[in-house]
Amino acid sequence: MAIYNTLDVLAPLQKITIRPKARPWVTPELRSAIRSRDRAYRRARRHPTASRIASYKESRSTVRNMLDSAKNKFLRTKIETAHDSSMCWSVLRGLGLLRDSKPSPLLLFSPEELNDHYASVSRGAMPLSEQMVNNAASLPVAADTPIFALRPVTETEILNSINSLRSKGTGVDNIPAKILKLASTSIVATLTAVVNKSIELSYFPSCWKRAVITPLSKNNSPSTPSDTRPIAQLPEMAKILERIVHGQLLSHLTSNGILDAHQFGFRPEHSTQTAILDLTESIRQAIDKRKVSMIVSFDFSKAFDAIPHSLLIEKLRLVGCALPTLNWFASYLTGRSQAIRLLDGSHSTFATTTAGVPQGSVLGPLLFLVFINDLSTRLSSSRHMIYADDTQIFCSDLPARAQSLLDNTNDDVSAIVAWADDNRIRLNTGKTNAMLCGSQFYVNALKDSTPPLFVQGVQLQTRQELTTLGLKLTPSLSWGPQVSRVCTSVHYTLYSLRYYRHALSRPLRKRLVESMIFATFDYGSSVFYDLNKEQSLQLHRLHNACVRFVYGTIPHRAHVTPYRLALGWLSAQRRRDYNIIVLAINVISRQSPKPLSGLFAFRANRLLHRAARRQPPRELTHKAARTQALHNSFAYTATRLINNLPCIEDPRHPPRSFKEMIRAHLFHQDVQDWKKRCSDENLEYEPLYPQKPSTSHVTSFPSDKMDPRAFQDLQRESESGQLTHFHVACKAGCEDIIERFLDHGLVDPDCIERETGESPLCLAVRHRHENLAKALLRRGAIRIRPTPRDGRLCISSANGFTNAAISASNSSGLDARDRQGNTPLHLSIASCAAHGALNETAAEVLLMNGADPNLANAEGSTPLHIVCRGCRSLNLAMMLMEKSAAEFLPLRIDARDAEGNTPLHVALESKRVFVAEFLLGKGAQSEFDQFEKRDCAALDWPAEHRRSSGRGFIR
Repeated sequence: MAIYNTLDVLAPLQKITIRPKARPWVTPELRSAIRSRDRAYRRARRHPTASRIASYKESRSTVRNMLDSAKNKFLRTKIETAHDSSMCWSVLRGLGLLRDSKPSPLLLFSPEELNDHYASVSRGAMPLSEQMVNNAASLPVAADTPIFALRPVTETEILNSINSLRSKGTGVDNIPAKILKLASTSIVATLTAVVNKSIELSYFPSCWKRAVITPLSKNNSPSTPSDTRPIAQLPEMAKILERIVHGQLLSHLTSNGILDAHQFGFRPEHSTQTAILDLTESIRQAIDKRKVSMIVSFDFSKAFDAIPHSLLIEKLRLVGCALPTLNWFASYLTGRSQAIRLLDGSHSTFATTTAGVPQGSVLGPLLFLVFINDLSTRLSSSRHMIYADDTQIFCSDLPARAQSLLDNTNDDVSAIVAWADDNRIRLNTGKTNAMLCGSQFYVNALKDSTPPLFVQGVQLQTRQELTTLGLKLTPSLSWGPQVSRVCTSVHYTLYSLRYYRHALSRPLRKRLVESMIFATFDYGSSVFYDLNKEQSLQLHRLHNACVRFVYGTIPHRAHVTPYRLALGWLSAQRRRDYNIIVLAINVISRQSPKPLSGLFAFRANRLLHRAARRQPPRELTHKAARTQALHNSFAYTATRLINNLPCIEDPRHPPRSFKEMIRAHLFHQDVQDWKKRCSDENLEYEPLYPQKPSTSHVTSFPSDKMDPRAFQDLQRESESGQLTHFHVACKAGCEDIIERFLDHGLVDPDCIERETGESPLCLAVRHRHENLAKALLRRGAIRIRPTPRDGRLCISSANGFTNAAISASNSSGLDARDRQGNTPLHLSIASCAAHGALNETAAEVLLMNGADPNLANAEGSTPLHIVCRGCRSLNLAMMLMEKSAAEFLPLRIDARDAEGNTPLHVALESKRVFVAEFLLGKGAQSEFDQFEKRDCAALDWPAEHRRSSGRGFIR
C-alpha cells in the first residue's frame, strides 16, 4: 500500500478523452489546396463545362498527390525518429501494418456472464482441505527421489527476480513492474523478509491471489462466451515470490531427472521445434527399418483450468516435496478469485476458483508439468511426445503385422483415456486424430485395409494430413502442405506491408522483413529440411519476393542474388543450413534435450580412422542409412553439415561466436556461388552493389512504379562537360533520387566527377550529407580515388564531416598510403575511435573488400593498435576481428609497433581494461615485461590474466 500511495503522489492517474485520429500531416497549405479543390468541384457541379471539369480534375489530382506525399513524409519521419523498437512498433500498429485486435468481448457480453463462464471451468473439484494435504504427505516417495524443501533466499536473488519482470500490465494493486524495478534497491530488504517469512510459515499472501482478467475474442464476431479467451494478470510482487519457488522446484526436478525426457514444454533448451524433431526422427528411423508408424494426437479440453488441487498435491509429494513445502503449495493454490477488467480500468465482482493452476502465474506451467508427468507410465508399446498438454503417441511395426500394430495402439489409446478419467481431465474426441506414417509404398498398400482406432467408443478417421505444433505432417513426410502454408503466410504479410511501402524507408523495410517474415521462414526449417526441387524453388522465389519488397525497384528480369548479397542475407537453402547447424550444435554442447542429443555419435579413435581410411578426422559420425528418409533426417544432415565446417573443430565445445562464424562461412559460400555463376554465364560481378541490368530491363519497368524516361539523361553532362545529374544529386543530398539511380544499375556509385575527380562519396561528405554518405557506403561506394589536381584522397570523418586528405601518389587502391604510411583503413579507424559511427561503416566495407588489417604505418601501428587507443575501443576491436574472420583475413593480434608494443600493451597504457580482457580472451600474449608494475598495478589487473596463451593469430 505504501508503494501505491507513493505512486499516486508522484504519478497520479488522469482521465483522458479518446478522440478520432487526427491527420497531423495536413498542413495549412494542404488545407488551402483542399478548399480550392472543393470550390472547383462546386463550380463544375453548377456549370459542368469542359474547362471547369478539367480544372476540377487537375485540382483533385494535385491535392491527392500532395496528401500522399505529405503523409508518406510524415510517416517516414515518425518511424525513423523512433528512439526505440517499442515506439517503432506502435507507429506501425497505428499504420495498420500489424493485424488489428479483434473487438472486445465486453461490447457483446456482460462482465458477470464472462466471469461466470471462466470460473465455471475451475469449479469442478472440491476445495483443498488440510486433511487432503496430510493424506498426500503420508504417501511413500521412491527411494531414489530426494526430499525437496523450500529454502530461504538472499537479497541478491530477490533483486534478480525483480529485474526479470517483463510484464507491462498491472494486477489488482495497479503497481507496474517498472515501478518495482526503479524502487528495487529501496524495497529489496522488505521483500526478502516477506519471501522468507512466506517460506517459513508455508503461507502465500492472500492479497496476491486475486487475478484480473482481460477477455479477448477468438474470432471477429464471437457469439458465445466460449468464443473468447481469458488473459489473467496477477500482482507483479506475487511473481517475485513465484519466480523464487519456480527456480528451486525446477532445479530439483531437473537435477534429479524427475521430469519426463519427452516433455518439451516450459523447459529451458526445449521448444516446439525440438518436440517435433523427436517425433519425426523416430518416424524416419522406423521407415529406415521398413516399418510403418501409427500416430495418435490427443486434445485435452481446458487441461490447465480443470486440474484437481488434491491430485496435484499428491503428485507434488511423489516428486519429493516435504510436508512444509506441500503446505506452502496448498496455501498458494487455495483461496483464489478472479474478476473481469472493464474498459474504464475498474473490475467486476470477484468469483472464487477451486481447481486448475493459476492463469498468468509463473508457477502454473511448471505445476502442470508435474501433474502430467506420470502419463507416460501408462504406455506399454508406444513412444510419446508431449509439449505441455499436446500429446502424441506413436507405435511402429512391420507392414505384415498391421493388425498387431493397431491392437497395441488401441491398448495405449485406452490407457490414455483411463489416465484422463482418473485425473478428471476431459478428452476432446472430436479433435483427437490419427495418421499412418511410412514410406509411400507401404502407406498406399495399407491405406484401405487399416483396422479402425477407437477413443471412448468413437472411431477415429485416419487422416492424410496432421497439424502438430504449427507444422503440417503427411504420411510420407512430404512437405507440400507446410510449404504452401509458409507461402500463404509470407505473401499475406508482404501484401499488408506493400500497402505502405512508399512511406517506409529501405532500412525499415529490411527490418520489417527480418522481424515479421523470417520467423515464418525459420520455424520448423530443421524439420522439413528435405524438400524436393519444386518446394525448394517455392521458398527460393518467396525469399526473392522479400528482397524485391526491400528494394522496391528491382527490374523484373534482373538477377536478385546480388541485391540479396548486398543486404547480407543468406539464400533460402543456406538459411535452412544455418538453422539446422546452430540447433544441432546447441543440442550437442548442452546435451539437451536428451532424446535429440542421443542421436549424435563421435568417433572413438580419430587417428586410427585417419590412418585406415586416408581421410581427415571428423568428430561426428553416423551409421549408413538404408533409405533417403533417414539420410535426410535432422541428425544425419546436421552431422554432414558440421563436419564440412572449417570454423568448428569440436561441436561439443564451440566458441562463443560460433553463430557469427557459421553465418560468415555460409555467406562466403553464397558469394562464391554467385561468382561462379557470373563466370559461367558471362555476367559482370560487382561485390557490394547489384549488377547493372541492361537497358531492356529498365525500359520494361512498370509505369506505375517509375517512369524510365526520367533516367534516360542520367549521365548527361553540363555545358562545361564537368557535372552529371548524378553528381548534382549527390551535392544536393537527394537520398531518394540517388537510391533510385542505383536501383536501376545505370550508375556506378564510384563514378568520378571530371573536373575535380571526386567520387559521389567525397561529394556527400564535403557537402555534409550524412544520410546520403551512409546510403552510398551501403551501396558499395568505397573505391577511394585520387583527384587529378593534387593526388589526394578524401576520407570521410563522422565528427563534423571534416576532410582529412592524404597523399596517394603511388597507389589509388584500398591500401593506398599517405606520407605517414596510413592507409584508408588506418584513417577510418582513427576517426571512428574518436567519435564517429559513419567511419565504422566505412571500415567494415573496406575490410569486406579486401583491405589488409595488418598493414603498419610509419610508426609501426596496425589498425588494432589505433583501436586500442580510442574511446570506442571495445566495439571497434570486436568489429575488426569479426570482419577479419568473416573475410578469412588472419588478424595478427600480437603485432609490435616501432617501440615494440603490442595492442595489449597499448590497451593497458591507455587504461582500456575491457579491451585488454577482450584481447586476452582472443589469445593475446601477456608478456608484460616493463609494463607489469607500471600499468597492471595501476589497473588492479587480475593475476590470473598475466599468463601467455601461446597464440598469435586470430582466424
